[in-house]
Amino acid sequence: MPFSVKLYKFLGYLLLPIAFVFGFFDIIFLISTLANPEVLLFVFAIGSWICYILLSNRFCRKGILREQHLSKNLKDWINVNAIVSMILCSLFFISGIQILTTSDAKLLQFIEEKAKTSPGIPADFDMKLLVTVTKNVSAVLLFTSVISLPHLFLTFRFLKKYSYLFEETL
Repeated sequence: MPFSVKLYKFLGYLLLPIAFVFGFFDIIFLISTLANPEVLLFVFAIGSWICYILLSNRFCRKGILREQHLSKNLKDWINVNAIVSMILCSLFFISGIQILTTSDAKLLQFIEEKAKTSPGIPADFDMKLLVTVTKNVSAVLLFTSVISLPHLFLTFRFLKKYSYLFEETL
């Protein structure tokens, strides 16, 4: 088995538990879209990333490792969700780098400015805790994007290489 296939399989299995955790939070965010419809685009993008992870794992197991024929629909679903996932993971990567390289003082100042204009935030809320949570979430998103982006590139490469698996058989 070539190294690129081993890497693809490893990254895919590494992304599966992350996808399940994201799926749990995505359901919670989906419920919150009733109150805030602007979050729906984010919920859609996370859902698309989750679908990509699950479908690419199926492609790896059945197509690449077992050389079983797969439906053309699967290839289309993987392509569409991979494009959305590429955009989402690029945003995760850029924002993760940006937030993690920003000093705590600047981030605290930014959060305090935003808190003044946001209604419903208590005056005694600990903004330093919010800075810590923001940095931790950014680190998780950066880690996810660092794993997802190479996986995405390998997926596009393997979809082209194993395109014969998606051809109709009589």
